[in-house]
Amino acid sequence: MKKALILDIDGTIIPFLVDFESLRERVRRLLGVNDELRPLGLSLEKLNVPEQLKKQAWELIEKEEVESVGKLKPDDYEENVETICKLHESGFTIAIVTNRSKRTAFLLLEKINMKDCVDLMVTREEGLDRKVQLEKVLRLVNGECIGFLGDTIYDEKAAKELNLPFRRVTSPKTLPSLIKELLEQAPCNGV
Repeated sequence: MKKALILDIDGTIIPFLVDFESLRERVRRLLGVNDELRPLGLSLEKLNVPEQLKKQAWELIEKEEVESVGKLKPDDYEENVETICKLHESGFTIAIVTNRSKRTAFLLLEKINMKDCVDLMVTREEGLDRKVQLEKVLRLVNGECIGFLGDTIYDEKAAKELNLPFRRVTSPKTLPSLIKELLEQAPCNGV
């Protein structure tokens, strides 16, 4: 049986290290809009503003993401990384879905010593909509036993629409127990 685990990064494996409220406000000012910008990337893409301004907004977001990697303390996420890497070693395909850029996602995974445990990563360059990202993973993984862990209502909604076993992570500290719980729920008995 092919087994796979799909995870979001920010808010799931690690806590949020970007101040999104401040970032949203700076993006609003840059673009001259009063949009809620939730979720940030998807909302930004849908705005009717000049492409040059959108490009500047993405550069601002990318800069924040790079800075957030510098704030990481790998020891703080060691249990999460160990749990995921042990599953990888036992034969699980590990897939990441994130609205980070490919560049900053790789930097982050490298910093927490997890890049060798990830088989597939879908970033914002391949789509900002979580359901679209998950559909891509499902097509590529084609597993019989797949579960997804994320931290937002958008993650939960996408999982529900795809009939994907899901656990909502309210704190990265709970990730190992939620992975165990999810795998017991998903048809992965014997894990």
